Amino acid sequence: MNIREFKARLDLDFYVEGNSEAFRKSYPGISVPASLISEMSYGMEAIESSDYVQGYTAENEFEQVGFIVAALQAFYTVPYVYIESIFVAEKYRGTGIAEQLITHAEAWGKTKGAQFIQLDVSLSNERARVSYKNMGFTETRAQMDKPL
Repeated sequence: MNIREFKARLDLDFYVEGNSEAFRKSYPGISVPASLISEMSYGMEAIESSDYVQGYTAENEFEQVGFIVAALQAFYTVPYVYIESIFVAEKYRGTGIAEQLITHAEAWGKTKGAQFIQLDVSLSNERARVSYKNMGFTETRAQMDKPL
C-alpha cells in the first residue's frame, strides 16, 4: 500500500465520491445536493495550495483505496489537527488503511505544531468508533442533530 500526498488531477473524483458516500451513510434518506458536490470539488481543489490543509491518498498498484483530509485548526490558542474527512473503500476496510492515513495526518500535524488530533464519527458507525478507540482516540463530546 502506498500513501502519497493528494493530487487534484488524480484524486478529485475519488475524493468527491468518497465524501458523497459518507454523506449518504451519515444522513440516510437525504440526497446529496448538486451544490454540495460542487462545494466539495472546490474545497478539494484548494488542498494543494494550502499550508493549513493536507490530503493523503492510499493506493495499491491498481486503484485508489482511501483518503484523508486534515486541517490545522486552533482551540483558542492551542493548534490541533481536525480530520475533515476520511474514507476507505468498502472492500479495504479493516485492513489498517485508515490507521496508516491517520498516522500520516498526525505526522503532518506535528510539523505544524499541533497538540492533538480530532475527528467526528457517527454514533451509528460502531465499526469506525471501535477502530478509532483502538488507535487511541477517546470520545470527548457528543453532537446532537434535530431534523427541521
